[in-house]
Amino acid sequence: MKKSVCALAAMALAGLLSFSANAAPVVVDPATGLDSQGIDQRFFWDGAGAQIDSIGLPGGGGIDTFDPQWQITVANDTVLGLVAAIDGFDPGDAFDLIFDGNVIPWDSETTPGGLFLGERFSLFLSAGTHTFSIFVRDGSADVGAGYLNFSAVNEVPLPAALPLFLAGLATLGVARRKRRPAHMPTG
Repeated sequence: MKKSVCALAAMALAGLLSFSANAAPVVVDPATGLDSQGIDQRFFWDGAGAQIDSIGLPGGGGIDTFDPQWQITVANDTVLGLVAAIDGFDPGDAFDLIFDGNVIPWDSETTPGGLFLGERFSLFLSAGTHTFSIFVRDGSADVGAGYLNFSAVNEVPLPAALPLFLAGLATLGVARRKRRPAHMPTG
């Protein structure tokens, strides 16, 4: 009896540990736009009108996650050139992009061949960690799959006019200081 209770407890603990190991968001490399295994991510859902259920790798291999989010961490302010959601199978599906917990609109929504394609261009990312997910707005079937693709990020460039502007301010400061009259006695 004690052996079976211990075995059940060990199996339950192993199940909890495997669930928590898969509960972390899928980390996207900002330099490539791909996950740690170097490929784009496929997402799955079971029923429209809800957030996706899981993230896995194309072809069914690799990691699945119970926390259906992608995560990008950047050290500096950057621009993510493109985030695109592509329907994988049935015409009639539509998705919303969730960025840091908020639904943001696609810049372009098309349906080439009847399959949804949502694209968000030039998304500003401040320094830090950001999360992405997909909400299934419309589903033509009870289950489905799609792909979420990220481009590599680009650091926000220093505006070309900024150094010139700062040099002009410094010149004005020096000129103003030279024009100040000498200290006059009050009397």
